[in-house]
Amino acid sequence: MVKDSIAPFSLKTNEDTVSYYLGAQIGGDMLHNNFVDINTDAFVQGMRDALKADSLKVDAETGASYTQAYFLRKQAERKAFEAAKEKQYWDSLATNPNIKTTSSGLRYEIIQDATGDKPTANDTVTVHYTGKLTNGEIFDSSVERGEPATFPLNAVIKGWTEGVQLMSVGSKYKFYIPGNLAYGEHGIPQAGIGPNATLVFDVELLGIHKAVPVQQVPTAPSNLNIQGQ
Repeated sequence: MVKDSIAPFSLKTNEDTVSYYLGAQIGGDMLHNNFVDINTDAFVQGMRDALKADSLKVDAETGASYTQAYFLRKQAERKAFEAAKEKQYWDSLATNPNIKTTSSGLRYEIIQDATGDKPTANDTVTVHYTGKLTNGEIFDSSVERGEPATFPLNAVIKGWTEGVQLMSVGSKYKFYIPGNLAYGEHGIPQAGIGPNATLVFDVELLGIHKAVPVQQVPTAPSNLNIQGQ
């Protein structure tokens, strides 16, 4: 836990508010990165010494070395924690007899089935969907926007391209997409999707728009007089 013995205070001036906000921003970033065992007394003292141009108690080389090692340890701890959560989640899915798994590792559950044509990867589809993290948090939803989405099936994440090809118009599926079939190591931080995050999508297929074959234009023989001369 964060070690903290700072006395209570109130925000009386504009500078107080700015100072508090800057501290809150730094603290929020530290919390996000799980740097929760920082000694805030030492942190504040280091800031004070730097602002007063006093001699620092730790030289730059030593400080950078310790900090890099600390960051690497925290990153490893977070990665191990997230991997354990992912494994626990996937293990829980394995106990559900209604959930099927494809050879790629995509898992899906048929909520409402339908018969008829299924799209190919080259088709364009119209769908309603809601995308969630494994904790149930929604990060994107055409349902909430009140407007279906239309896109080429080969222009989305691999889990979508594979999964929607299993569906017929009118069917509703739930997809459990592992990170390697979603946004991979990079994730989408601005959407709250972390590295290798498992994504859960509720999808209803509303329409299939078949790809139109490209017609080849015949090439005139080189000896043909196309001007009739």
